[in-house]
Amino acid sequence: WSGFGWHVIEAAGNDIEALNRAFEEAKQIRKMPSVIIANTVKGYGSGVMEGKAEWHHRVPTQEEYERIIRDFQERKEAALREQDTQQTGDM
Repeated sequence: WSGFGWHVIEAAGNDIEALNRAFEEAKQIRKMPSVIIANTVKGYGSGVMEGKAEWHHRVPTQEEYERIIRDFQERKEAALREQDTQQTGDM
């Protein structure tokens, strides 16, 4: 991309804060187009799917689906607990 005159920003694509920083950086660039390359992990956040290429074309069984939803819910709850801890520590 840079060879074509673009401003290239790489970010950890599974990290919301890293993506937000990349978006903010892109907003500041006025003299050329920007591209954000979000390096991601397939199926990130689920032990059933993470890093497994077959999930690009597979439909989960009901049991797998339930496990995937549990994995994501657990990650969400852990992230919310961490956020609460950081906010409490900032006071």
